[in-house]
Amino acid sequence: MSEVKADETERLIRDKIVSLIRDNSAKGVVSSLKKLQTSASDCGDLSGFYGKISQHTDCSDIKEISGGDGLYYYSSGRMSDSYAKLAVMLEEKDLLNLIVSTIRDESRIYPRTTAAEVFIEAPYSIPQEDMNEFLKIIETDERFPDIDSCRTSIDSVYLYSTDYIPKAQAEYLSEWDAVGQYESQ
Repeated sequence: MSEVKADETERLIRDKIVSLIRDNSAKGVVSSLKKLQTSASDCGDLSGFYGKISQHTDCSDIKEISGGDGLYYYSSGRMSDSYAKLAVMLEEKDLLNLIVSTIRDESRIYPRTTAAEVFIEAPYSIPQEDMNEFLKIIETDERFPDIDSCRTSIDSVYLYSTDYIPKAQAEYLSEWDAVGQYESQ
């Protein structure tokens, strides 16, 4: 009888944790192990829970991602893998690497340039003063030799990785994004 009760208790804990992760993911937030432990303090030690829940087909959407400050969890049914990566960096306040990573990803995947003003808006929400400082750091820091910028005819700043986009193409893409697409309508 106690084995049945233990199985039921484990299922209830699993359901509570999975529900917290899914709810947070729907809000665009990853769940750190530390925050899960705090939110579900009545569930005991959660350090090995991912190995247990990943075995259940009804939890196959729960994914684990590692950040500089530990492990995070999200529901792939409510958040993409790339957004989860972004959410971890936001959670850890790793804003400089978030900016650089986003620029490189956009240049490599799409390829397109990234308007600097994007980082001031949600989900990034970086204050303008901080963004100006990050732009200075990116421009001078030798860790980012591939990150370059260009200005459009309306003085908008766009960033890109020279590893994926040549300067002339970056200038064209930026001008089209900032001005051309609106003038052609």
